[in-house]
Amino acid sequence: MTRVALVLIVLGLLALVFVLMRRGWLSRARQQAHIDTPLPVPPALLTGAAGIETPGRYVGTTVAGDWLARIVVHDLGVPSSATVSVVIEGLCIDRPHSSSFFIPAHALEGVRLDSAACGKAYGPGGVVVVTWRLGTKSVDTAIRLDDVRAHSKLVADIEPLCPAREGASQ
Repeated sequence: MTRVALVLIVLGLLALVFVLMRRGWLSRARQQAHIDTPLPVPPALLTGAAGIETPGRYVGTTVAGDWLARIVVHDLGVPSSATVSVVIEGLCIDRPHSSSFFIPAHALEGVRLDSAACGKAYGPGGVVVVTWRLGTKSVDTAIRLDDVRAHSKLVADIEPLCPAREGASQ
């Protein structure tokens, strides 16, 4: 009888944890409701690849400069497999099980290799972080390619698409 009671207590605690996690996620979504700019979609006709197209993992999107402040609206808080394509018009992130999106070149602010993103730590250069504007909000999108040796190539392909910012040092 005590085993049954212990199993029920553990199951009850697990259910409580999941309910609280869901509540926190929904609360964050309500707090970010002001980010109502729809995700950019790629233009109907892309002029071709400027760089690589490679499989990887979409890690997530956070408020720029704060790798713990995950953006959850527009399905951006959901990590998933992805194919990343660099085209002349911008960056395509095709996510088969979540909302795919496009980062137009004019919205790009920068790209870098980093060791941490979205609450996860990697080794040096373990994740590519693309900083861009979603409406009026500056956000960081983290991507980890299947072949981490290709991170430098992805950064090199995205950098020329980033418009030069006046007064910005590179």
